[in-house]
Amino acid sequence: MKDVKNLNADVEALITLERAKYLDALRSQVSAEGTVVEEDSPEDLGLVVYPAVRTQ
Repeated sequence: MKDVKNLNADVEALITLERAKYLDALRSQVSAEGTVVEEDSPEDLGLVVYPAVRTQ
């Protein structure tokens, strides 16, 4: 069980890092295009955000 917790923590850290790198790349692309972004919301970066779906 300890190994699973360690693996989950590692995966979460990797996802966080990849998300940050992806957002930095998008910001760089937006800057290169000369587009001004007021906020750091996904919509401002051209991302499509779907609402969370809860399963029962």
